[in-house]
Amino acid sequence: MNYKKVVYSQGLLLVGLLLSPYLYAQQNCSDVALATLTSGGRAELTTSVGQIEASACKVLPDRPGILLASAIFADTEDTPLYEDEHDHHWMVMLIDTHNWRIVAKYKEFILQDATVDIEDDSIWLDTAPYIIAPGHRAFGVRLDIANSHNCGDAGQNIYLTLFSDKIVQSELQPLIQKLPMSYWSMSEGVACGGSERAISENAKAILQVLPSVSHGLYDLKLLTHGQEEVVKNGNFYKGKATSYQTVLRFNGKQYSLDWNNIPAKNWYRRIKH
Repeated sequence: MNYKKVVYSQGLLLVGLLLSPYLYAQQNCSDVALATLTSGGRAELTTSVGQIEASACKVLPDRPGILLASAIFADTEDTPLYEDEHDHHWMVMLIDTHNWRIVAKYKEFILQDATVDIEDDSIWLDTAPYIIAPGHRAFGVRLDIANSHNCGDAGQNIYLTLFSDKIVQSELQPLIQKLPMSYWSMSEGVACGGSERAISENAKAILQVLPSVSHGLYDLKLLTHGQEEVVKNGNFYKGKATSYQTVLRFNGKQYSLDWNNIPAKNWYRRIKH
């Protein structure tokens, strides 16, 4: 994991999180952790929880006795036409490993459609040092659930949800919900051939913690690095590289996301055929 340390004149040591959008490594859950996830999911969601489709577990670096665990469950109340097209329940839990008690939880429903593709490795637990205020370290969960096998003009994936370390009535509080950290778009031509010349751009985002403060939490910079890929007469080569940035500010409840500027202004409005 690659971190870039930035020292500001105010004397604060903050960390610019130079993280790849998706870092592959082992975050396997033990049998007892899977059992806790399953029982917790069934207690929270009653009878609609089916088998675990994806899971990840990792001990929080700053809290050695607390396990961060997440799972995506099949929705058994859904009756799809095809077996692999049911809806899903996504849950995140903090588990005390001394007694395997669920300390806090978060749940969200994932509606299955043509844009969703869930695999057994679709969850990544992001425990990088998101120091959002002195003495407060957030943590994230990234979902790799987008189906990019289509001929569309643009797409996104690697959805980051950032959670506060403050627990309210046994509930985890999301500070950012499903912020895409990977993007692609066509700026010329079509995605599935048929053009003598086609230009696409793939972009990967990172978060950096800034020294400025909004409503008590440090601002975050979404820094996105894009790389053009050009196809001309059957030949592939790299085009220009571009960087984009936008600042995310806490509004007292969550970090505000201006979708007109994520990952960049007019990202989805520049397509030429």
